Amino acid sequence: MEWKMENGRPAPAAAVDVAEASSVTYRVPVGILLGTVECESDFRLGVVSSAGAVGPCQFQPKYAEDYYRYAGFRFDLTSWESIAGMAAIFVFYAKLGAERYGFAGDDLWRFAMLAHRYGQNSEQAKTLQRKGRVDDVERMMRQNGLWYDTPIPEEVPGDPDSPEEPEAPQGPEAPQEPEAPQGPEAPQEPEEPEDPQTPEAGRPAACVAQGAALWAMTKLGSRYSQADRGAADAFDCSSLVARAYAAQGVSWALVGSAIPNSSQEVYSDVFELLWPETYAQIGKTLGGASVLERATQAGDLQFLCTDKSTKRANRITHVTIVVDGEEIVHARSTRYGVRTDPLTLYRGKACALLRYNPEAPLRLEMRGLRVQALQKALNARGAKLDADGIYGRKTEEAVARYGAAL
Repeated sequence: MEWKMENGRPAPAAAVDVAEASSVTYRVPVGILLGTVECESDFRLGVVSSAGAVGPCQFQPKYAEDYYRYAGFRFDLTSWESIAGMAAIFVFYAKLGAERYGFAGDDLWRFAMLAHRYGQNSEQAKTLQRKGRVDDVERMMRQNGLWYDTPIPEEVPGDPDSPEEPEAPQGPEAPQEPEAPQGPEAPQEPEEPEDPQTPEAGRPAACVAQGAALWAMTKLGSRYSQADRGAADAFDCSSLVARAYAAQGVSWALVGSAIPNSSQEVYSDVFELLWPETYAQIGKTLGGASVLERATQAGDLQFLCTDKSTKRANRITHVTIVVDGEEIVHARSTRYGVRTDPLTLYRGKACALLRYNPEAPLRLEMRGLRVQALQKALNARGAKLDADGIYGRKTEEAVARYGAAL
C-alpha cells in the first residue's frame, strides 16, 4: 500500500511496510499507526522533540521500560521498528480503555491514540477529546481511503523470505543483490508428503538434527519457489528448514505461520541460541567466518542478512542448514534451487546461529508449545497470562514470581 502525506509526498516505504505488518500482527487499524507517525514526526528518523521524545513515534526514553512492559517486548525507540512497538502498546491502551472507562468500538482506538499522545490518565484521553490528535489522524485516514473498520488481512502481504544470491566466497565483502521475490503470493498451505511424527522418546537431539540435515540433502536439485513453497518439489529457504525438521516430528506450532519464514523460525523454543547471547541482539551485529564456524554440527541453522534493504526488525532474510563442518544445504535462489555451498559462504552476514535442543532453557522472545506449557503452569499457580506461546515480559515477570514452584 502507499500512504500519501498531507504535503503530497508518499510516506517512506519502510515505514509503511512495518505499519502493515504490525497491523496484521496486532489487529490494529493501519491508518491510526501511519497517521500517528505523520502527526508525531512527519515520518522523520532521528527527530528529537524539545521534551526529549525520540524517533518516528516520539517515545520518551525515560519511560522505555514501561513501553516494553505494555508492548510485551523490547524494541528500538528510534527506528521504524518502533511502529511495531506502538501497535502493541495501542492494543494495551485499547484494553485499558474498555476496562477502565467502558469505551467500545472505534473509541477504543481513539483512546489509544490519545493515551499515546497525552498519557493514559490525561483528561484528553479520559474524555476522548477529538479536537487535535484524533481529528488530525482521522482526516489523514480519510485522505488515504482508510478507516477504523478497513479490513485487515490475515497475513502480511509479500512476507516470504528473500531469494538469496550471494557473491562468490573469495574477495572482499561487497553489497549483494538478492534476486527479486517472485511476487506477493501468500505462502500456500503445505502438502503433507513428509508425514511428520512425534520424535521417538529418548531419541538424542543430535540424531533429530542430523535427520533434518539428511532429509534436506535428499532435496538437492529441487526448484526454488516462494509461491509453491509448500509443494513436494519446491522450497524457499525457510520452508526447506521447517519441512526438514517437521519430517523428524518437530512442531513449529505457535512459532509463526503454518510454514514460518526465517525471521520467525529463529524464535522457536526447541532450538538453542548459539550466537549472539540474547535474542534482542539478533541482527544488531553481523558475524563473520569465525562466528559461522561456531555452528558445525549437522542440523545447526545459520540465520543471515542477505538483503541490506530488508525492513525486518531482526534483519533475517535467509536461513541455511549445516551439513557438517564444511558445507551447508539451502534453497538458495530461483537460479540455483536447493544446493550445497561452503560453510562460511555468508561470512559477514550472520544474524544468529541455532542448534536443535528441545530442552533448551526458555528465554525472553522464544515462541512455541514449550512456552505455552510454561504459561499454563504459571497460570495454575496464580499468574494471569495469555497462553499464546510467546515468552514476553509478562511471562518473564510471572516466572520470577511463581517460577520457583515449577
